[in-house]
Amino acid sequence: MNLLTLRQSFIEAVGRPDLATTVTASYDTDAGADKFIQEGQNYLENELDLKEETNVISIVRALTSSAHDYYIDLDDNTLIYAIEDFHKQVKKVWLKDYDSTAEPQYITELEYKSWEWIIENYPDYLNEDVDEPIYWTFRPSQLAINDRDIILMPPIDQNYRVEFWGTGRTRKLSANIDTNLWGDKYPLVLLEAAKYCFFMLYSMDAKDNSCKSRLDDLIRNVDNNTVEFEISNKEEAVI
Repeated sequence: MNLLTLRQSFIEAVGRPDLATTVTASYDTDAGADKFIQEGQNYLENELDLKEETNVISIVRALTSSAHDYYIDLDDNTLIYAIEDFHKQVKKVWLKDYDSTAEPQYITELEYKSWEWIIENYPDYLNEDVDEPIYWTFRPSQLAINDRDIILMPPIDQNYRVEFWGTGRTRKLSANIDTNLWGDKYPLVLLEAAKYCFFMLYSMDAKDNSCKSRLDDLIRNVDNNTVEFEISNKEEAVI
């Protein structure tokens, strides 16, 4: 389910049509419903212990060697189950073989260097000789094409896959067409969590207890390792 469908289902479930307005499609403009959907998502990730500090995410990018490629754009919108601010949470970068006829193998872990170190050692980083990358860093936002750029140096000499390890939470849904892990794989669990957050706010004890019981049952069927697997095994996005 995308955000619009989740919002429509949530409003019908709690009987509060005032939590959204209609412009062209039913309840297509938020007026409070999305807050409960996000709170439901946060509740689930807290219950499943998917904390930013411990939830290791793996994102693999296919990188081609055209035009002296030296940076990678970790744009959330290109990832199937996008991770909130993942670009700020990258901890390790691995270089992998690009052979499309075989399972990619790790080549090496790249060494992190500061942007200052990169500039000092690769002063003409836009036009350096190509080679197998050894280092990685974050490019300062004022110089980045966008604020999610990660630099590889030296510029790549052939096609590679690059794997990023980091931490984070599932991206917040904001546009009607947005979807994420919860909306795609566990929409009923997310809706039940959103309803529980709604009932808690309005102290609707009877419904609250019933909803909490159903939610606990649903959560027991969603193992945190399964969630991490779903997040970390996305299709590769080609740069």
